[in-house]
Amino acid sequence: MRRFFLSKSSILSGNPALTGSDVRHIRNVLRLGPGDRIAIFDGEGTEYECKIVTSSPRCITLSVLNSAHMTRESPVHITIAQSLLKGSKTDWIIQKLTELGVTTYIPFLAQRSIPKLDIGRAESRHHRWTKIAYETLKQCGRSVVPEIKPLSSFDEIIRLKEEYDLKLIFCPESIDKSLKYLIDGMPKPQKIIGVIGPEGGFTPAEINAARDCGYVQVSLGVRILRGETAAITVAAILQYVYGDLGY
Repeated sequence: MRRFFLSKSSILSGNPALTGSDVRHIRNVLRLGPGDRIAIFDGEGTEYECKIVTSSPRCITLSVLNSAHMTRESPVHITIAQSLLKGSKTDWIIQKLTELGVTTYIPFLAQRSIPKLDIGRAESRHHRWTKIAYETLKQCGRSVVPEIKPLSSFDEIIRLKEEYDLKLIFCPESIDKSLKYLIDGMPKPQKIIGVIGPEGGFTPAEINAARDCGYVQVSLGVRILRGETAAITVAAILQYVYGDLGY
């Protein structure tokens, strides 16, 4: 069955209904109508089998037949914090990180970040990124939406109050160790944060500040990766080693 999103409050209201682009997709693309069944997820881990009751160009009403808690989330909590990239690259990154099971994504501004957003544009981007995460859930089978944090500063990132078992800052010129060497020598963590810098890299002051906050400086190898490549690579490696990628 095709999957669509509704908030839990809407689903449990007694009158669940889909509106907007989902209606057009169901009616015009899937050619579904009253009596047909679709799957609804609430973004919190529960999926519902629903029957279409009525269908109009603006609204599709549903009745809930049954529900089940889904277990497609990774056993490891991965946060990717990344310096804001140019153009629409972040859109693509959020889509792919959602597919890979990342729990949280945090965009931030470092000293060498090229894009500079005012408050209005930052809020607009955040709304867009959250929508992309929800849309990706429809395709990839997840039932819990990843948390997309508002744009932050580098200082806010490295001083997050949330407790992590493993805190990584990625730098091509790492003086500590490679990620492979680090992974080979440590117990399995439950919560990981990986911080990825701008195209020009972190400044020495930023690296030192992160190390003072308990971050381990690591590299991804001898080749320099683009920001979007680095984010996907880090998530895939961490999911393969500590999560459920490939199971």
